[in-house]
Amino acid sequence: MKLLIWKKAAVLGLLFSMTMSLTACGEKKENNGLNSENSNLDCFFSSEDIDMSAVKGSLAINTKPFVVEGDKVYFFTCEDSGKDNSGNVPDILYLMGMPVERYAAKGVLEDLNPYLDKDDVVKKDDIVPSVLKAMQTDGKLYYIATGSMVYSVMAKKEDVGDRTGWTVEEFKALLDEKGEGVRPLLKDNKTEVLESLMRACANDYIDWNKGECRFNGESFKSLLEIAGRGNDEETDYDSMNYIDDIRSGNVLLDDFLCLTPSDMQISKKVFDCDVTLIGYPCEDKKGSYFDLYNKIGIYSQSKVKDGAWEFLRTLMTKDYQLSDEYCYWGFCPTNIDAFESYMKTQTATEPYTDEYGRSITPNYMNAFSEGDVQIDYSPLSPDEEKLYRDLVNTTTKIRGDNEEVVNIICEEAGAYFAGQKSLDETADIIQNRVTNYVNEIR
Repeated sequence: MKLLIWKKAAVLGLLFSMTMSLTACGEKKENNGLNSENSNLDCFFSSEDIDMSAVKGSLAINTKPFVVEGDKVYFFTCEDSGKDNSGNVPDILYLMGMPVERYAAKGVLEDLNPYLDKDDVVKKDDIVPSVLKAMQTDGKLYYIATGSMVYSVMAKKEDVGDRTGWTVEEFKALLDEKGEGVRPLLKDNKTEVLESLMRACANDYIDWNKGECRFNGESFKSLLEIAGRGNDEETDYDSMNYIDDIRSGNVLLDDFLCLTPSDMQISKKVFDCDVTLIGYPCEDKKGSYFDLYNKIGIYSQSKVKDGAWEFLRTLMTKDYQLSDEYCYWGFCPTNIDAFESYMKTQTATEPYTDEYGRSITPNYMNAFSEGDVQIDYSPLSPDEEKLYRDLVNTTTKIRGDNEEVVNIICEEAGAYFAGQKSLDETADIIQNRVTNYVNEIR
């Protein structure tokens, strides 16, 4: 029996991988009948997102060249019973960009909570608590992730106060108060504004378990109306006056926030005043969202679940997440000890050598310049560190990454933006189409 790992091709419709092997170390033990001396994990990857040389387990790992010809080959789908053209059933599912809600609703993904509960290497306490909570779906954990960033929005404190969340109606009221000439986001194209909002919070309008949607409510209609205040011209980011637009008040929110600590610091310096990480507007006022890296789950019908878990748990260890090939790829570690080591690098004011023998240098470098204004990185101040930790600790949701839902919304909104359909008619059409889609894939 072989353990297969599948991953969607990242750039092209072809999937190739380098050939490597990892001979397991440690004592021999059984994994659903598999023995460490003669069992393999066959892995298909399109890039080096996972550092295979750092993965340890009782099974040998081999990657093989593999050519992809369509979605049903390079990632698991429910419709084809989880089989590729060769008849192999995947055991480990690489879920980046995949409809996790869909797989979970169909019973495709194994609940990983029992494995964490009994594991002697990685426990729930070893995962950043807010990340672990956000990954849970109705009390079940269908995947793990090795890194995270936070999607949020920043505003001037003088505009939004100290509140850490707001509804769509509150957002709209502030825009109305500011008057014409003030746009909600840096981009001003109608579809781009709507797409930015939906990529963050589309899931807030969907109950995947019940197959119910709320796109015909006043909250979503208000978002459509706000996006419709923009223009039809494609945003020219090269000519954008980012700093001036923010500081002058022409733009209300900075939504260029795929936040790591240094990203947050730079955005704060752009504002050059007291700021609030208020998040995207949504009904429960919790508008910050984790974007997770290397989301990986186990196929619920796998015959080698223990061996699959052994692979997954390695990715959640401090040693893996701080390994040379993985460390600091722009995502914060999800292992809590690794996270603390990462935060130390962000606050260091003097050079030091970490526990792995790496030289850590304080982060003093230029980020970017605009006109006469230069924005530089620097070690996080105590206030900046607290701001980021508070953001991570209070984030409870995963960023919506269902491409089909976002496409449906933006496609149907086009008629409203062009004046061809009314607001209510457009919302009803989106409600109907997305509801049908959600129930078709449940």
